[in-house]
Amino acid sequence: MKLSSGSRSSQPLRHRATEVIRYLHQRSEGSLPIIGVGGIHLIADAREKLAAGAALIQVHSGFIYEGPGLVKRINQSLVK
Repeated sequence: MKLSSGSRSSQPLRHRATEVIRYLHQRSEGSLPIIGVGGIHLIADAREKLAAGAALIQVHSGFIYEGPGLVKRINQSLVK
């Protein structure tokens, strides 16, 4: 299955959103629950947000472009 590249802003948004998550996580010393958003279309995108300090992720455009199977794939990859 070929995955789409998402909307025009996905790639620039994904990188910047991850930078902001990392910054907030570091500045708050992990005391804030951060929801990672922005350009999540692949398992790697979700893992990137979580590794940066997000406690949860929101998959909006990725869900639209990739379908509900994306959520299942992300969840399965996290329990391995």
